[in-house]
This record gives sequence, structure tokens and C-alpha cells, in this order.
Amino acid sequence: MKIHTDIDNKRGKAIALHGLASLHRLRNEYDQALTCYDESLQIWINIGDRDGEASALFGVAEIYRHRTDYGRAVICYSKCLTIRTEIGDRRGKAVTLFGLAEVCRVQNRYSQAVKDYSECLQIQTEIGDKRGRASALWGLASVHRARNEYSQAMALYSDALAIFTDINDQYSRASALCGIGDTHRDQEDYSSAIHYYEQAAKIFQQLGNARDEAFVLKRAANVRMWTEQKVAT
Repeated sequence: MKIHTDIDNKRGKAIALHGLASLHRLRNEYDQALTCYDESLQIWINIGDRDGEASALFGVAEIYRHRTDYGRAVICYSKCLTIRTEIGDRRGKAVTLFGLAEVCRVQNRYSQAVKDYSECLQIQTEIGDKRGRASALWGLASVHRARNEYSQAMALYSDALAIFTDINDQYSRASALCGIGDTHRDQEDYSSAIHYYEQAAKIFQQLGNARDEAFVLKRAANVRMWTEQKVAT
């Protein structure tokens, strides 16, 4: 009985530490978050809770990714992926694959990014997670745009936009609109690019997200400047 009580107490402490770590991460207090995740990770390992171990590894990986410490992020994501595969956590596996794909995309390792996004998309589709499916579509679209494969990018961004609209995820909807705007811009269809940027900016404004609104409006302003320069020449 005492053994079970000790394990329960440790598990409770690990859960509390994990919650605190997540709060610090949301506040961008990454040093404090890492300390809490690391402490919870050791408890999960000591009591043999593999699900808890995977969750802590994922949290650490997310911090390293946001800090652009991609080597450490990949190590933690990969350990997490192994555990979630072994314990049959398909939803957790899909989310971890998305994290790995995001790292590969920003590192221009596009072939691996497509592989990870595609596996994530398949799982999210099979388990019926619409938001997860749309996020994977967005990721694939961004890779195709980076490869100058504009027709594929446009189709995938549009599919993601439709899902985000359906589930009323306004922030992600704006991100998809911005992606469509980028794709038009890259093809020098400047009027269409401005149209989609302005739609995205309006949503960010309605959400009270001044930072992203300013970011998108700056893109629209740059496109207008390029258009004026082309007319002048």
C-alpha cells in the first residue's frame, strides 16, 4: 500500500510540474518551463509512466523548436515519437510528427518534411481530428510553396482554409489566407496577394492580434510598393 501511495504522490507531483511547465511555456518563460519539464520527466521515468515521459519530452522539444535549437528539438521529438508509437498513442504520434515536420521545413529539409507531414495527415484523417488534418495540410502547402510548386500549394492551402473555416478557427484561417496571399505574391499576382493579405489582416484585427495584423499589412504594403515600381519602369 505504501508503494502505491508513494507512486501516486510522485505522479501527482509530476502532473503539477507539467502543468506549471506548460504555463511557463505559454508565457514564453522558457528557462522556468525547461526546469519544470525536466523535473517531471525524471519522475515519469522513475515510476515507469511512458505516457507522462512522452508528454514531458514533447514539451521540451517544443521549447527547443521555438528557441530555434533544432538539433535538441529533433532529439526530444524523436524520443517522444518512439514512445508514442510503442504505446499506441496515435493522436500523440501525429502531433509529434507535425513538430518534426515543422523543424524540417524551417531547415529546408523538404523531402523529410513532406514525409512527416503526410504521415501526420494520414493519422489525423483516420482519427477524425479536423484541426490536426488542416494543420498538416497547411504544412504541406508551405513546403510546396517553398519548392515553387504553386498549384499544389494553392490546393492544399485552400483545403486547410475550408477546414479552419468549418471549425471556426479564426487564427488558423487567417494564417491560411496569408499563405494563399504569399503564393499569389510569389507568382507576381500582386492584386490577388493584396486581397488575401487584407482578409487575413482583418481577422487578426478582430482577434485583437496587433502583431500579426501588422506583419500581414507590411506584406501587403511591400507588394503595393513592388507594383508601383513595376508601373514606374
